[in-house]
Amino acid sequence: MGMAGFGLYVLNDLYLTLDRLTAAPVAYFAINGVAALMGRVGMTVSFNLPSALIRIFWIMASALAIFIRLRRPAQADVFRQSVG
Repeated sequence: MGMAGFGLYVLNDLYLTLDRLTAAPVAYFAINGVAALMGRVGMTVSFNLPSALIRIFWIMASALAIFIRLRRPAQADVFRQSVG
């Protein structure tokens, strides 16, 4: 159960990071809620591996999001200069 929750977190936040999904719709929060519930159920039965994996994923997803967002304005400025 916990590993399935981890999978939902990964897919939901990867889609958000890659701009395939926005955080505006209720679906984003519902998926995170289900993933959190599944992770909680998993923690009552076994080692807390899903929680550790989520922490590692958050670090990697955050780094990717920062990289993408730092590059985006520079690419937009180059495009505007070449067009304008």
